[in-house]
Amino acid sequence: MDDRQLETLFRDAPGEPPEPTFDIGQVTRASQRATVRRRTMVSSVCGAVLVVLVGVGVVGVTGDSGREASTAAAPGSTEEVNGNTQLGPMGQPGDAPGRPPIAAPESFPTGSPMQGGETTGETGPRAEGTHGCDQADRELATALAGELPVPVPEGAAMPGRVCSTDFRSASFPVNGGVVSASVVPSGVSLTLATQPEGTLTAQAQSGTGATVLVLSIPAAGSTDAPFAKDMQGVADALAKRF
Repeated sequence: MDDRQLETLFRDAPGEPPEPTFDIGQVTRASQRATVRRRTMVSSVCGAVLVVLVGVGVVGVTGDSGREASTAAAPGSTEEVNGNTQLGPMGQPGDAPGRPPIAAPESFPTGSPMQGGETTGETGPRAEGTHGCDQADRELATALAGELPVPVPEGAAMPGRVCSTDFRSASFPVNGGVVSASVVPSGVSLTLATQPEGTLTAQAQSGTGATVLVLSIPAAGSTDAPFAKDMQGVADALAKRF
């Protein structure tokens, strides 16, 4: 092979390789991004499965022995509501499992309104209603406190002993037991569970067709309902407002 042939071979040989367009840092970052995308996809799928599996349960709480069930009837659908029969001291009525602790309402009127008294503030007659069994309805609690013949402790309101997702309710621990009030919507026939012996019930029809139900429940070991002679008057007064 002569020099000309060697020159031709060297000329036809490939030149220097091109510079790389990426380095090890870029490869590492790309791998990390791919890992994050896979984890995000897995989390999204798991979250969607959990949402599908979530259900809503309704817990009914039955009571102990006492008077026969009272019935406040109105034409329409029938809904059975069970009231508790044991009183917890200054806390959530009864000892039924599964219900969360009842937090005191954030703002009730300062001072202790007496029977027939007027109240102002965010818990007054224009306050938004609260339904269900998790917390007391502020407006109803304020009105009930104003109709009781004795002052009630500030922030002592609890959910009523008769409650449902469609009801407004409130109750107060008083000397000798508990006084509870519930506003049952028009068209609902209410069947009460058995209440403690000595429990007094009073009811009145409001102008909107709702039924106001007031219960005076004796303390444990007693059969004397607190403020028994005042309960019908309390129910009538609340019916004028609800």
